[in-house]
Amino acid sequence: MGELYYGEGLKKPLANGVDFLVKRLESKPTVTKVTRLDYHILEVERTGTFSNLNIYLIDAYVLGEGAALEIIENNPKINTILVISLWNQYASKAKELAKDYGVAIFTFNELMGAVFYNGESYINYLPSAKDE
Repeated sequence: MGELYYGEGLKKPLANGVDFLVKRLESKPTVTKVTRLDYHILEVERTGTFSNLNIYLIDAYVLGEGAALEIIENNPKINTILVISLWNQYASKAKELAKDYGVAIFTFNELMGAVFYNGESYINYLPSAKDE
């Protein structure tokens, strides 16, 4: 696979950012409950036929494919990685690599739209230009 780009500025998410995220998720009509399983992982229960989400939270200036792969390998039950800070991002190669493992990578704003989707539509979700 060669050398992987890990990213820049990887750190634990701030508690106030996680609290804000939980409140925003709980306000969505497709979400019934949000539980913090540990410092980095949220379980999001969704309504009806929507599958539940296990979200790994990371505060990364840029999330690279190396860090994404390490997160996925060390947390086999997750199906989402969230780059939690509003000004942070991920490398496109990280998003593509994660898809190969059935894991979505989103920014905060992307996740707010993705919670209305399921399956491949969820993993491949990208907001329309008017949503950004």
